[in-house]
Amino acid sequence: MKRKWLAVVLAAALLLSLAGCGNGEQVDNVSQTLSQSEQEAAQPVTEEPAYNEDADTIQTAPTKSGTIYISGNRGYSTYGFSESNTLEYCQTVSQAAQELQGISTVYNIAVPLACGIDFSNAVQKEMGWSNQGEVCDFIYDHLTNGAVAVPIYDTLRQHKTEYLYFRTDHHWTALGAYYAYQQFCQVKGVEPKALEDYETMTFDNFLGSYYEDSGDNPALGNNPDTLVAYLPSSTNEMTFTDKNGNVTPWKVVYDATDYGRGAKYNCFIGGDQPYEEIHNPTRTDGSAVLVIKESFGNAFVPFLVDDYQDVYVVDYRYYNGSIKTLCQEKGIDDVIFCNNLNATGTPSRISDMERIL
Repeated sequence: MKRKWLAVVLAAALLLSLAGCGNGEQVDNVSQTLSQSEQEAAQPVTEEPAYNEDADTIQTAPTKSGTIYISGNRGYSTYGFSESNTLEYCQTVSQAAQELQGISTVYNIAVPLACGIDFSNAVQKEMGWSNQGEVCDFIYDHLTNGAVAVPIYDTLRQHKTEYLYFRTDHHWTALGAYYAYQQFCQVKGVEPKALEDYETMTFDNFLGSYYEDSGDNPALGNNPDTLVAYLPSSTNEMTFTDKNGNVTPWKVVYDATDYGRGAKYNCFIGGDQPYEEIHNPTRTDGSAVLVIKESFGNAFVPFLVDDYQDVYVVDYRYYNGSIKTLCQEKGIDDVIFCNNLNATGTPSRISDMERIL
């Protein structure tokens, strides 16, 4: 559901805020950054939603456990919007698009957190959490220089009853990442591979970051996650370059059966490595994509392997090269920024991205 009133209101806010991008105060709703008169002058346009956004959402507030919140057998972190930080993120992606004009097309995927998908809008407001759908729209409305938005919030919200996020970990599942891949293909104008066409690997007894953050709460400990990974059919081979410059052959999806109970998510693309390459032997069309990501991107990358001849991945937290140079040298067509919303509003993460442009 496109939030037309928000786009109108935020256009005015942008003129006031572009002068500086320092740290901003978190607010519990994007519209709270505007004055009352600005909101009234914007004359919101009411649009009927194509679906009931609050259907099947959690209607009661979660309880605090350690540094997270728990509802039933699921853990949740929180999210608060910072206008100035998020604007700086938008400017960073837009700068990348400007520098890569004539070389690569830049796409942006802003990944909501589970609390913004699972809970009703009323509960989110009660908890003081920012509306993540509005924040995603804010990001996409402020991309410039030809940077292309890949909106996924509404898609995830429509599939909210499915296993999109882990119960005991802060990441999304491969299924959640698949829906983002579908949306990317739709925006790009190509046909996505059907989910049923993938072979899978399944790893049980995954107790992720939320379990530790909750103080080993039994509500999570007694309900470990099952991780399902989808294997590309063209190849499962890749290499990664570690922080010391060592190049290691690896698997796009590695058998994590014997990994520790908290490490199962590392089955995807070798975990958080500075630089990775995947070469598809079934394609000779010269197509190439670069994914610029933090750990949420790990579950997304495998879905791209069958669609390109070459897939390159950088984790901007550890990579020290130049994105423009990499795109020129490798002939990269598409560049995808894939970041969860907390990363899009964190100054240190944004600085990491700016550093490699």
